[in-house]
Order: sequence, then C-alpha cells, then structure tokens
Amino acid sequence: MRRTAIAVIALSVFGMAGVLAQNPPPQSLEYDAFCKLPTNEARRAALEKLPQDNLSKIGLVHYERFLAVNRTRLTPQQISFLDRSIALLTRDVQGNPVVDRENIVRFLGQSQTALFSPADQDTLGYVKGCIAKPK
Repeated sequence: MRRTAIAVIALSVFGMAGVLAQNPPPQSLEYDAFCKLPTNEARRAALEKLPQDNLSKIGLVHYERFLAVNRTRLTPQQISFLDRSIALLTRDVQGNPVVDRENIVRFLGQSQTALFSPADQDTLGYVKGCIAKPK
C-alpha cells in the first residue's frame, strides 16, 4: 500500500517518468480535455507523452479543484498538504522546478498516505477521476 501511494503521488505531483515511443509528445493538453479522454489507460498514455510543465499544470488544476470542492470537510493537516503540493506545482509551472524532486515526492507520498482515506487518495491520483470546475 505504501509503495502504491508513493507511486500515486509521484504521478499526481510530478508526472510519470515513462515515455511512449509510438507518437511524438503533444505540445499541451488542458485539464478539461485530459478529463474527456475515454479511459484511465488513455489518460495514463497522454500523461506519459506530455512535457513536465504541462504535467504540472494538469496536477495544479486537479489539486486546486480538489481543495475547492472538499475544503469544508478536510482537516487543517490535509489542507496544509494540498497547499504545499499546489505551491510545488506552481513553481514547476512558473519555470522554477524543485531541485530535490525525488525526496520531495517520497515525503509527499508518505504524507498523502497518512492523511487521506483510500478514496481520497484515488481521487488525488487524477488518472482515475477528474473534478469538474467548481461553480
């Protein structure tokens, strides 16, 4: 379970490391277009092709929406975790990537496992479920 959670946070926060050789990477993919892909496998494949800044943008929108939709039921520790994750993603999007990515991913994965229910962890790993824009 712990390894799975670390893998989920690595995907959620910093993207997947694998690259699909069949097609050239797309220039960009917006969050809502990503969410319209028909299957989890299609979303996973799209993530593998995207450049790091686009992965961070998708993760940033996902975490911001999760926080907006769920803020009233989250604990202060969960909100703090999401705020920290959003700050790291924002740095990537702005072109100031985090230097010690591997250790941060490991720490965030352990924190996510400790703080969130399995259902929330699935939702935070945005391949399985996207979040509509809050009204």
